[in-house]
Amino acid sequence: PNSCTYCSSPSFWGKKVSFRSPANILKEMRYSFEKHGIIYFSIRDDNFTLKKERVLEFCDILRLSGLYIMWNCQARVDTVDEEMLIAMKKCGLEHIQYGVESGSERILQEYDKSITIEKIKETAALTRKLGIYMSFYLMAGMFNETADDIKKTIKLIKKTLPHDVIVSPVAYYPGTAIYSKAKKEGKVSDSIW
Repeated sequence: PNSCTYCSSPSFWGKKVSFRSPANILKEMRYSFEKHGIIYFSIRDDNFTLKKERVLEFCDILRLSGLYIMWNCQARVDTVDEEMLIAMKKCGLEHIQYGVESGSERILQEYDKSITIEKIKETAALTRKLGIYMSFYLMAGMFNETADDIKKTIKLIKKTLPHDVIVSPVAYYPGTAIYSKAKKEGKVSDSIW
């Protein structure tokens, strides 16, 4: 549902988000546990924390299910709060991965990320306070990114102290705003595919 310029999901899936019910997710986890002995789950859903009430419902039914597992998930720093993080930790969350992308406000604006450095710091501090292992996803190589922008990202990492960081190069996928812009400016063409 967001407009990040590097993301191909809206072009690929559309902007509408549909959600599986918490009961359906728990049913799949229970099956995987009982059939295959899986005790650690990774919820790979960019929008898992988008609807607070759904996350809280999921946490309630998982906590009451008697299924004692551990899990991780992805989230935006602006879609979690203390109540949600506590509920997730109480039912087995041990690791959360935040899409931070950059420590430079200018680059975050280029990405149309709609988050601020202050929000990143606030969410990171809360996550650390609650004892949840935290990763940052970062990107490097945006057109117009400078050494100063990279220094700001390093400064953010030193301030927030994520447990680990995953850095990926900016990828110009078809259907993304950055690909369309680079194509219009003659920096790339469809021949690369």
